[in-house]
Amino acid sequence: GLGLEQLGVAVDRGHIVIDEWCCTGAAGVYAIGDVAGPPWLAHKAMHEGVLCVEKIAGVEGVHPLDPASVPGCTYCTPQIASLGLTEAAARAAGHDINYIALSGALFANGERGGRPLPPLNLVGDFGGGAMLLVNGILAALLEAANSGQGQVVDAAMVDGAAQLMWMMHTLHAAGLWDADRREANLLDGAAHFYNTYECADGEYVAIGAIEPQFYALLKDKAGLAEDEFGEQNNPQRWPEQKRRLGEIMRQKTRQQWCELMQGTDICFAPVLRFTEAAAHPAALARDAYITLDGVSQPAPAPRYSRTPSRVAHAAPANGADTDAILGAMGFAAREIHALREAGAIG
Repeated sequence: GLGLEQLGVAVDRGHIVIDEWCCTGAAGVYAIGDVAGPPWLAHKAMHEGVLCVEKIAGVEGVHPLDPASVPGCTYCTPQIASLGLTEAAARAAGHDINYIALSGALFANGERGGRPLPPLNLVGDFGGGAMLLVNGILAALLEAANSGQGQVVDAAMVDGAAQLMWMMHTLHAAGLWDADRREANLLDGAAHFYNTYECADGEYVAIGAIEPQFYALLKDKAGLAEDEFGEQNNPQRWPEQKRRLGEIMRQKTRQQWCELMQGTDICFAPVLRFTEAAAHPAALARDAYITLDGVSQPAPAPRYSRTPSRVAHAAPANGADTDAILGAMGFAAREIHALREAGAIG
């Protein structure tokens, strides 16, 4: 579902385990974690068009790769290079939580007076990492099609997480965002009209009635008195308005609020567990989830009108496609056998 099929890149997902190197994903898109190893392994992947390398030129002890050595070859960083192609990135381990901490994204999440809470690993690993890298690869492939020249795509999680914070930077520069406090701004849980609320049954709903016409509808449907809920955009009144709205929302169950508000312009939704999401009418209407081998999972997205994406099979067992992928890369059976005997592959 990454759109590589649309560029004519054959995609047949499999899984191959190569010791400390890891070639995964699509035919023609390979990741080799540390090409300080046998250079012939790198060159076989390079000729497939896209080579992902975690550590490249400029880092001591690592085999340098020159984009000019294979015309039209695009290099990228498989672990999204964490901190980028720098000495620090090569020498220090880290995870999503560390890179979003460095970008300011982690500080902004959590309750006032409490500790920062990680928004799962969505911001660094996926939004600021994988999606940034995919965007960079696709752009580089399009550019290479025009210029015939390859280049290095340096996609760092810390860069991507920072990119996702551009709106907050803009609001802060305009004097509209307090960067020193959590739960103090329009979109971080301070506003009563952009928040989540517990219902009578212990479930939750989400309200995002930012625009005045949507807020007016919220007041009407929830029976909110004007003397209590006027001055929507006065932050001084938000704490009390949030407390009072919380009391009102606990008077009905989630389903009762859905019956009253869902489908209106309040900007309302039930807060679903991801195990509930597939059964929601919005998901059913779009066939947003599929089931493979009894496992429910998101369907490929985005949707293409002429060349729709599809899932060929369920996820294979770890290393199940090692021989097939190495064969597709041009390795002879004796070479694959030698790698296995050496313990380089599973």
